[in-house]
Amino acid sequence: MTKETLSLSINFIVLILLQAFLFNAMYLGVYVSLQLYLMFIIFLPAKLPAITVMVLAAITGITTDLLSSGDIGLHLAACVAMAYIRPFMLSKTSPTDIQFEIPDLDLPHFSEYLLYVGILVLMHHSVLFIFESLSFKEFGYIVARICASAAVNIFLICVIKSIPPIVKHKKR
Repeated sequence: MTKETLSLSINFIVLILLQAFLFNAMYLGVYVSLQLYLMFIIFLPAKLPAITVMVLAAITGITTDLLSSGDIGLHLAACVAMAYIRPFMLSKTSPTDIQFEIPDLDLPHFSEYLLYVGILVLMHHSVLFIFESLSFKEFGYIVARICASAAVNIFLICVIKSIPPIVKHKKR
């Protein structure tokens, strides 16, 4: 097992467990739903093939469904939809044209970073909340929920990613 695979496995386990046992238990009102497990899919290495990202997103979604909501398929559909547009977003927001990269949180690339994270989170939340309601009778409520949850989650993702790592990796 490579260091990268081990690191991805640990990230997956930690984010899924935090989602299932901490974030799902937090009540921030009827409009806000914390979905920070999305960071696993958003920050997967850019060099991974799209099919691998789709499979990992499906595993992430179904695991979240099984541990959290009880509604099998909601998170699965939302995660796969997000993974589907991820390569397009990488191509549009990558700081280099030669090789796709996830934009950095630093100041020169902050707008690309925000666009990349924002569109992916909005895609996830749109699919999740529309499928959850299965109706457009309460369209205003659904839109408010998508926007409020996305804003909070994007903000928290930016805050979490700006925290320096506890363990620094040695550069070779």
